[in-house]
Amino acid sequence: MALRVLSGFVNVKSTGPKSGRVRIGFDPHQKISGDANPVERKTIGPSGRFVSTPAKLIALRQVSLIGLDPMADYKLRLGDTITRDDLEITWSGKGPAFSEEISYLVIGEVPDPRSATKGPHVRKGAKAKKTRRR
Repeated sequence: MALRVLSGFVNVKSTGPKSGRVRIGFDPHQKISGDANPVERKTIGPSGRFVSTPAKLIALRQVSLIGLDPMADYKLRLGDTITRDDLEITWSGKGPAFSEEISYLVIGEVPDPRSATKGPHVRKGAKAKKTRRR
């Protein structure tokens, strides 16, 4: 098996939605749908479908708090759902707080492209030649 690593961040922007979602496909590594755009996408390793659900990490990269009132209730929530084929990230802000950037990292195994090529063809049932000793 070969290792494949995908990374990037979702650019919600200060003008973006306080709550939203984005779905990112793995092969190819790009946005499928959603309220914001993944940017600075990087892919390391061969293409191909993950052989099982990959590992993932989702984190707030940049947060804005506006009107810092000591009585205000600030809340930021991140959610995610991952399959072998895509990652869905959700976010929600309460009060004058919102996410500007959400980073993601996905790591998993894909079939090794080198093992897809076969070596020399060996005929079934062929017997090895015996050498005579003298």
